[in-house]
Amino acid sequence: MNYIVFDNFRDNNGYIVEALRKKGVDIEEIYSPDSKYKWIAWLKGVLNAILKSSSGDTLIFWYDFQGIIFWGVCKLLWTKRRIIILNLLLKNKPTFKNKIVSYLYKSALQANNVEATVTSLEYGEALNSQLRIKSSYMLLHDVYPFDKKEETEYKNYGNKVFCGGNNGRDWELAIKIGQSMPNVQFTLVMPTFIQKYYSKIKISDNIHIFENVSLVEFNKLLQESSIVMPPLNTDAPAGLIVIFQAASQQKTVITTSTPVTKEYIDNKTGVLCENNIDQFRKEIEYHLQHPDIARAKGKALYNKLRSECSKELYTSKLYNILLHNENRISHTCIL
Repeated sequence: MNYIVFDNFRDNNGYIVEALRKKGVDIEEIYSPDSKYKWIAWLKGVLNAILKSSSGDTLIFWYDFQGIIFWGVCKLLWTKRRIIILNLLLKNKPTFKNKIVSYLYKSALQANNVEATVTSLEYGEALNSQLRIKSSYMLLHDVYPFDKKEETEYKNYGNKVFCGGNNGRDWELAIKIGQSMPNVQFTLVMPTFIQKYYSKIKISDNIHIFENVSLVEFNKLLQESSIVMPPLNTDAPAGLIVIFQAASQQKTVITTSTPVTKEYIDNKTGVLCENNIDQFRKEIEYHLQHPDIARAKGKALYNKLRSECSKELYTSKLYNILLHNENRISHTCIL
């Protein structure tokens, strides 16, 4: 029997089980219950998964750290399951907490009953270097989730740049870029605790900061920009949801070059920069002055993600992973 475990009830991923069942896979969903504290919800979901499954079953984990927790609990209880962890997200931070978490990842990823996917093979190589291991991973691109009614063609909104999200944003760099370009309006949507910090600091009038906005408002602010600019402070997966949202609106994306962003963006589909104020400013100025080029790059990114990151391709690759979950596939993209 196969199970796919989600870390909360809000994930809208029913298409995965539906597609796999059509291919003859015997699979059920397990959702983690809501809780005030995320780690309690994750742990409850893990316990539900252990109780519902049996020895020899395969469990797919949508959220990578919950899969690591599941492996650890199974080890403590002397319970063995086959584990597939989807798209690892571990960051490299110089903190005690990150060192503990990294140790758990290192142990789990070397276990013979654990397989994992990555959204970029280069990130997998970087992760191995970080953890000092030689594990192999399967490439599984994130899903482009938008349908036609949610998409629009490129619209030029003038000198407006958008940066938003929670995970891995370099907010200090974003604000410095904005302050260096007083004739451009920057719209920043950030977590509340970050906004509180910057509310105490003098910021130029061309930078508009929002926090705790609804998804509808977030998307509206993104749509009413000409360029989407998420500067990143991590090599781990970050910013992909916003990049995919930008693609659905055919916006030009100017972002940090990382092992992950390089998997989705090149010089035809956007712009990759080092975390350098001058380089970001130069690229923003150029693409604001050349909307035809900005339009072409936004359209190219849209076409690439729709063709290479569709739900159909995602579930097809996941089906192949299930078929071959007894074999570790070394640094191979399953086609």
